[in-house]
Amino acid sequence: MSDGNSAGDTALSDAHDRSAGDAAASVPNGTNPCGDWRHRLDLFWQRTQPFRRDLMQIIVIALVITFVYVRSDFQPEASFVKWAETLGDSGGGRALQWLAQHLRIFTNAGEGLVQQVKHNVRGHGVYLLGHVYPRSVWYYFPVVLSIKLAIPLLLAPLLALAFHPKSLGNWALICALVLLAFSITYRVQIGIRLILPLVALLAVGLAASLSETARALAGWKRRLVVTGIIAGMLWVVISAVRVWPQGLCYANELWGGTREGYLRLSDSNYDWGQGLKELDRWRRDHGLAAMDLWHFGLDPEKERPPFHFLPLHLMEVAGPQDIGPLMKTDYLAVGTTLLYGSSNYAPLQQAAAVLRGLQPVGRTMTHFIYVFPKHTQP
Repeated sequence: MSDGNSAGDTALSDAHDRSAGDAAASVPNGTNPCGDWRHRLDLFWQRTQPFRRDLMQIIVIALVITFVYVRSDFQPEASFVKWAETLGDSGGGRALQWLAQHLRIFTNAGEGLVQQVKHNVRGHGVYLLGHVYPRSVWYYFPVVLSIKLAIPLLLAPLLALAFHPKSLGNWALICALVLLAFSITYRVQIGIRLILPLVALLAVGLAASLSETARALAGWKRRLVVTGIIAGMLWVVISAVRVWPQGLCYANELWGGTREGYLRLSDSNYDWGQGLKELDRWRRDHGLAAMDLWHFGLDPEKERPPFHFLPLHLMEVAGPQDIGPLMKTDYLAVGTTLLYGSSNYAPLQQAAAVLRGLQPVGRTMTHFIYVFPKHTQP
């Protein structure tokens, strides 16, 4: 009996679907476009219901794990208390003051999440293509991608578009495109590292696209695409070998190459404080016992011999004559992010401008070296 009922239900469902399809087909084109789009949206909403349910469960579970793992010191949040005290003696003010004193769930993961949102809302200065901007610029990440990606990755979409455009419709590339579209709203613009998921999706999507393109073609077109794939892979490998171990500084040939990359980008795109070992080799190769250093980064080695850390951004530097008396050696190494960076801090900008007007006597990838032979005082 149950099998019969099941078969009957299936037949009834099929008949209903056919009648619905016939009814839809009988509607003339263009009679009610709004209704048609509304139907499609309703259908999309119904079909994505399992995905939305799973997504909410993932978010809730992830937040619970994060909050439990980070925990709390169970103390009042000082900034919340201070703000509540400014509300006066009104009923709402007193209620919020009591809440601020007794809501002891901080410090926790929520503060970190809120801080990330606040950081993105505020943004900060940006260095791009030799210019310092006081706030974010919408085209930062698209331009950074054009500088930091190897040329074959930039040309691959054109190859697929020329021979098999449909291959570009895979999900990895669609996700990469969505992230790229969102990137124009990101106000924390300090490096391509913030959109590395986009780069990974782009590489995977382009690999799938070119593979599909090659399979779909024949004859000389197939040979051309395969040759392009092989040439692109060799190009990427050679670029990686040539830039080693300075991969962080990489800039492609369209923008002058890695050596000139500091003129295009700074911070974690080029000098993230990683160059002290290379600088120490330069010092030894030139027979120097020690040297002064103005360095970007938190590496504690910057304050240990053979380096003498010289934080010029905390000193008054109006000209070259002000730098020498501050030094303990004849040589001063300066990180490229300090010389060509996004800081809006006036003393730093002034010191950097003074040094940019001088001729360096040497260079590592991330440091320029200046000499002040008359720095000693009588």
